[in-house]
Amino acid sequence: MTNIIYQDLCIANIFNGLVEGLSKFSNQSKLALIYSPNPDSDVFVYDPQAILKEHESILKEKHLDTKLSTDYPSSRNFVGSSGYILKNYSLQAIADYIVDERNSFFDYDSRLLIPPILNTVLNISKTREEGLSPRGQIFFTDPDKVSTIEFMTKIQRHQRPFLSNIKHIRKLLTAVENSNRKLVSDGNTIIGITDSPVPDYAIAADYFDDHGFLKLGKEKISSFFGENFH
Repeated sequence: MTNIIYQDLCIANIFNGLVEGLSKFSNQSKLALIYSPNPDSDVFVYDPQAILKEHESILKEKHLDTKLSTDYPSSRNFVGSSGYILKNYSLQAIADYIVDERNSFFDYDSRLLIPPILNTVLNISKTREEGLSPRGQIFFTDPDKVSTIEFMTKIQRHQRPFLSNIKHIRKLLTAVENSNRKLVSDGNTIIGITDSPVPDYAIAADYFDDHGFLKLGKEKISSFFGENFH
């Protein structure tokens, strides 16, 4: 792979990653990149969505070379790291906030892996059960805190669904909808159902059909709809 092709693949990945990452917080985003491959290079504009079209004369005056998406090779199977990092930046920003807040509360290192939990929250939100969007609440607490929760029902250990089993979790959520019951997870599996309050600094997701709220304990920290955080 030549340096030019590699460079173009990186730019396309960065662009796609930024679009996906920004769209986690808002509706579908549009953007353009103004970049220089290295400190001594010319400056280029990557504007596949033509959002700078009205400023084309200004760009030419400044000797900026505008490139379209057709000028770049497909990046589907190559050099995905830059795009991956950027498209997941929004999730990581929320995760970092949660980690900081929880660290100020706990005097030990939590074993909860926050980014996979956030992905689970979004995956549940877009999964329908018998054609219906999710309703109900689920919270994720540290494994060490599970013993402090009063359960209405507890799933036998060998039958507990992993968080990766989104369809099973979505089906279980129907057992807590339109009530004060909640699904309980230790960040790895679904443990059972409780009607107790959400513990302080547990990560909770409230689903209301086409939208929902992410909480840290009782504090709302983000909303989500359209498969994205906002």
